[in-house]
Amino acid sequence: MRVLHWALSLLLGICSSCSARSLRYHYVSWSEPGQRLPRFMALGYVNDQPFIHYDSQGDTQRAEPRAPWVWEMEKDDGRFLERETQRFRNAEVFFRENPAQQSSSGNHTAGLHTWQRRYGCEILHGDHRNRFWHYGYDGQDFLSLDMETLTWTAASVEAQTTKREWEARTKNAEIYKDYLERECFDSLWRHLDYGRPTLLRKEPPVVRVSRRALNDSRDVLVCQAYGFYPRQISAMWIQDGELQLQNTFYRNVTPNVDGTYNLRLAIEIDSKDWDHYQCRVDHASSAQHLVLDWEAPGATWAPILMAVAVALVVAGIFILKSQR
Repeated sequence: MRVLHWALSLLLGICSSCSARSLRYHYVSWSEPGQRLPRFMALGYVNDQPFIHYDSQGDTQRAEPRAPWVWEMEKDDGRFLERETQRFRNAEVFFRENPAQQSSSGNHTAGLHTWQRRYGCEILHGDHRNRFWHYGYDGQDFLSLDMETLTWTAASVEAQTTKREWEARTKNAEIYKDYLERECFDSLWRHLDYGRPTLLRKEPPVVRVSRRALNDSRDVLVCQAYGFYPRQISAMWIQDGELQLQNTFYRNVTPNVDGTYNLRLAIEIDSKDWDHYQCRVDHASSAQHLVLDWEAPGATWAPILMAVAVALVVAGIFILKSQR
């Protein structure tokens, strides 16, 4: 189970810099001592949203939708999920049986090892189009396909063997390039059309500020934003109206299973200055800045309790005068 969670986080984390319009697939295959066959998992993304998932050890061992528009595509097409299932099964066989990859990793030690593939197409600002096809081993870059020359760029000495073997057989590189230049962009536009209501939605963040002590003189303020979409968000610490970058700690935007995102931003401060800091969050879901500061536990009840106390005193005086 621990390995499963790690693999999922790896697949999700790869998409931390997705462009505005993109279609990409992420594969990971890993094996452990005593495991009969490597486990294989795949995720497909449109922009920053997962839309398809496959697990070789899942209940169905078929491609499963992860976005609502996929059901509409399947309804109109009738074979969309079958084609995606076959795509993933072919990749699973490639990862399991490719002798070039096995020979390149022949020097690795026993234990958990992973192969990754990341490929897709994207439309950047100014309608510039980009295509990519990359391999990784144990979380590190391994080989990348040059679309112009159809040669492989090796990221390590160990990858040189696979580079030479693959460049001796150019058929696969030609197939990859043909897919990326034609079918990938056609599929991207189709997904954008079907997924428009989901991909264009805006979910505002829920923001909270907390505080914890580091020692007798230093504290940490933590600003957390939950459940927002789209992914792009800006968060910063403000001290007496001025932006503070020193002693600020960032955590990457992380995805939720429902397609929304979380963000965590922390800053180390002098314990006596906590009331001088505010967290400012800007997101597309609102035209206004969201600015929050830390409130001591029970602080929000203080005005209410004060008002109740005053009311009781006034009521007591009124009753006393009435009795007199």
